[in-house]
Amino acid sequence: MTRPEGRLRGSPADIKTGLQSTLDALKGQVEQYLEHGLDAADHAQLRARIEQLHETGAEWMATGVRAAALSLERLYLEYQSHTPQTRSQTATRLRHGMDALAQAVTHFLASGLEQLADALPTVEARPEQVVIVSNDLATSELLQIELALQMPGAQVILRSTLPEQRVDLLLLDLDSQSAPFVTLTDFLPNGVRAPQRLVCLSTQSDIATRLIAARFGAQAFIHKPVHPDELAELFNRLEQQRKHPAYRILIVDDEPDVAEYYAEILREAGMVVQMANGPVQMFEKIAQLNPELIVLDLYMLGWSGLEIASVLRQQPAYMSVPIVFLSSEHAQSKRLEAMRRGADDFLVKPIEPDFLVAAIQTRAARFRLLREQHTRDALTGMLGRQAIMQLLEVEAARCKRSRQPLGVVMLDIDGLQRVNQALGHQAGDQLLRALCALLRQRLRVSDGIGRIQGGSFLVVLPDVEQSDVLGLIDALRVRFGRTLLPGHTGATVPISFSAGATVKRVTETIPALLERAEAALREAKAAGGNRVYTQFE
Repeated sequence: MTRPEGRLRGSPADIKTGLQSTLDALKGQVEQYLEHGLDAADHAQLRARIEQLHETGAEWMATGVRAAALSLERLYLEYQSHTPQTRSQTATRLRHGMDALAQAVTHFLASGLEQLADALPTVEARPEQVVIVSNDLATSELLQIELALQMPGAQVILRSTLPEQRVDLLLLDLDSQSAPFVTLTDFLPNGVRAPQRLVCLSTQSDIATRLIAARFGAQAFIHKPVHPDELAELFNRLEQQRKHPAYRILIVDDEPDVAEYYAEILREAGMVVQMANGPVQMFEKIAQLNPELIVLDLYMLGWSGLEIASVLRQQPAYMSVPIVFLSSEHAQSKRLEAMRRGADDFLVKPIEPDFLVAAIQTRAARFRLLREQHTRDALTGMLGRQAIMQLLEVEAARCKRSRQPLGVVMLDIDGLQRVNQALGHQAGDQLLRALCALLRQRLRVSDGIGRIQGGSFLVVLPDVEQSDVLGLIDALRVRFGRTLLPGHTGATVPISFSAGATVKRVTETIPALLERAEAALREAKAAGGNRVYTQFE
């Protein structure tokens, strides 16, 4: 007996034929099961056909087909769990589930497939170009392994000589350059071959070598021999810098025209800026914006910026947020008092726009970097448990105020312990980093990803409807199943994850929300893993 293999492939016409054929065969098997029963081989084939429809729906973004296939699988498992004496009611539900799947497939074949085929892009995005220049084979191999995990899809080239044209990322081993200031002239910042991003490596870590890297505008310097965890953290940081989510700035000033003028300067530089006219409104805006820097006026009607700074520094949540005073006050005593109250900088009006932007960006960037170092999981670069839980609370409050949906997903790698036992813990670590790289690439900057423990992660998806949550996570599941671990391409250990997805109800507490997501994950695991189950309204 032939067992269906994975999702259907081919042109839209091939998919259409395959879907209809699989659906007809599945209908017949369900009826045979209800009327006469099935042997073990038939049961395996029935499950495989449901899975095939589910996988195909995920591949072609057919939300209705995916959801109906998952529902049918649940009903099938429910029917199996009953005794023959109590199966009559569940048999009716199973038939209704089969009818719902047939309707979903019919609807997709009638409209969705053609529309999607017409919308498919004909030109794929250019892969990121990465060049490794090194004569150190061991270092080069390790770099290639981590790049394959952290930047899947990138075009990686290993060379012993410098590239002839500009590339997206250049990993340059300074040990292979005998006279860097002569050979690397074109690679200086603004040079004709200057890469978009540069990372320098060397066995030397003295100040002279590091100054060479700094002069050429390197974003990072790695002291050889390199370590996989160090590389994973570096590539994660480079990816975050490339995406570069806008810095969030709050300006507190009781003169609206002045505040708007400086806010516009910062917005033109790509920052997200909100304004408050005093301490009461300031705390409302802080709750909404979660700012990475606060700009304070020194003198406001009825309030002193010094007093406001003191209030901020009294609260642990705002103790480390940078405070920059912007005032026309020239007196040295006032500036010193501001520093004593917790100010990070004191800028005097009038100020040149470029200087203002540079001062704000530098402080905000340093705050973001330090915060991430304290809140990120060391192995994966994702948020730690405490940090992702705090983010969930912030986003839940924000979505409640704005009356927008909030998607929450509990995700767990299937058989991570099995991978560790079969291929070693290094392979397990590679798998964790590969999943995190995929999540970073496919999710938005505004989405939150945190590692709970082991191979378990919590994903927070603000402003996402429930149908989109299912489609998004299921597409990620399909893509993750194609992961190849460098050095283990011939391994037979399956790679997959299971997930439980839900959307927060209006009055629901965070613990109740997480319990529903965990319950859906447990159901997905109990059904065999490698699937996304939901607990929606």
